[in-house]
Amino acid sequence: MTPFDVPIPERLKRFPLWQGKLLIHFTVHVNKDGSPDFKAFHSAHRAQALAKDWCPLCGQRMEPPYAFIGGPLCHTNRVFIDGPMHEECARYATKVCPYLANPNGDHSDKPPNLDAHHVAVTHEMAAPGRPAKMGLFFADSYQLLRSPDGVVIKAGPWLRVDWTAMPERIESACPHHKGTS
Repeated sequence: MTPFDVPIPERLKRFPLWQGKLLIHFTVHVNKDGSPDFKAFHSAHRAQALAKDWCPLCGQRMEPPYAFIGGPLCHTNRVFIDGPMHEECARYATKVCPYLANPNGDHSDKPPNLDAHHVAVTHEMAAPGRPAKMGLFFADSYQLLRSPDGVVIKAGPWLRVDWTAMPERIESACPHHKGTS
């Protein structure tokens, strides 16, 4: 099964597909020419989702448990740049997002194409690049924290962890990606 064969969850079906393939979800930055930049947030939508306890993918209200996607550093620190999600939205993302579903792919280092209203968010407690190992983590709470780079999310204690949701990178298959995050 390819990422394009994965059924879109009902709550995400209202969003358009970029070039008939990639879902342009609620918090994706869309450039002035209409093309999405999946490396950047739509700032107003991200702020709205975080303030109103909405899933950043579908833009709908959530209730615990909350799903988080990250690598070992996020798991240890419980700090995330991407907001908490519905489990079904997060599982869909793990199957279709090229960054998540293809650990050996060549991920662009090109910076996002941003205007004054849309920003990329980084944080010193999140590793740069795609970690070799990523998981889905579930918590019944989270809090918003201010950092020099913007707002980050601190998850509550883990209720459960799923390290099998995304494939792990095989280092020999991708020699220019070094280290584990």
